[in-house]
Amino acid sequence: MFGVKYLIEKKNAGFGGTDDWIMISSSLKNWQQSRKYRIEGDTVYGVAQGVGFSVAEEDGGKLCIFMLSAPDSGFDAMEDMLMSERSALRDVQVGDVENYLALFYDESNGRMSDSLLDDLLAYVAANARACGFKAPNKCVKCGAPANKRSFHNGMVQPMCADCRDADKPQRAPRRQTEDYGSEPIVPKRSSYDDSYDEYAQIERRQRRMQIDEEMLGERTRVSAVPEYDDRPAQAESTAGMSFLGALLGALGGLVPFFISLALGFPVAALCFVSGICAVWGYISYNGIKNKSTGLGMTIAASELMSIIAVVVAFMFTSAKEMGSFAEASASMWVTPTNSVVVLIVNLVLCVLGVLLGFAVFSTKLSRYISER
Repeated sequence: MFGVKYLIEKKNAGFGGTDDWIMISSSLKNWQQSRKYRIEGDTVYGVAQGVGFSVAEEDGGKLCIFMLSAPDSGFDAMEDMLMSERSALRDVQVGDVENYLALFYDESNGRMSDSLLDDLLAYVAANARACGFKAPNKCVKCGAPANKRSFHNGMVQPMCADCRDADKPQRAPRRQTEDYGSEPIVPKRSSYDDSYDEYAQIERRQRRMQIDEEMLGERTRVSAVPEYDDRPAQAESTAGMSFLGALLGALGGLVPFFISLALGFPVAALCFVSGICAVWGYISYNGIKNKSTGLGMTIAASELMSIIAVVVAFMFTSAKEMGSFAEASASMWVTPTNSVVVLIVNLVLCVLGVLLGFAVFSTKLSRYISER
């Protein structure tokens, strides 16, 4: 865990004085613009795969605060999971801000890359629920049930409609505000468990260290920021469901190859359809919106299923010619003949066909991953 306490102060709340803004770095601003997230002062914020978040540059690093709360065990579980990662995510430190999940990446040894920041957002969206984190559903101002996300005091936080409406006359927005509808944070039939009151638990955090004012420096933020209403949170994707979707899609794409096998003329190149359908299956199962994960899972699933299909087809054809699978296996591994060369050629055609099919549909996968 990192830090001890992070204070967010409000200055010039009445907007009668001079505002004190700290500008963000060009790299973070470029990341915000390319991902089409929002920006206020020195903070980038938005919703990634149904999870509200904000990113700010603090004390030589990047601080990400997520609209997620959990008991102490949840923070410990998230810390353990990150420490077990083999990627640069293991260097991310876990803490909390007002009992929200806060992750800090120290950039003293190098800037946090855009892809690593993307991976961090996707990682939290995919694993937070398993660690016990839930999106709070009580208004940060009055404690009533909340059905909105609002950017308030430098963080994305839940807010009820009444507090939002009461707050509007006091605000003088710096830029034109945008209204994104009145949809709730979670669907009506949500399984959200509100037995854990995140706001009543703030005082009991003795064991876990919080972000320190001395470490991060004093921050001055203005509370009059654009209201943040967004779409209902979608079901969080998992690695298992993402790969299952790609696997089922790849299997369905082998139908043309199996048809050619039944007709007695197996054409391995028809496996290119498997590469197309693997992408379709990944998207249909709401696969994780991460470029490396999407590419890896769809290609691996389609190649795996296609290679298995070609080998099985070869064994089936050989067994039919020789009378049994045992004789076919012996011919293949004990006394290899020209049939083995045929198998190798078909495997090469299969692999290349899958890559061709994936290339045809890769633009659709890219568009899906870029959707926020």
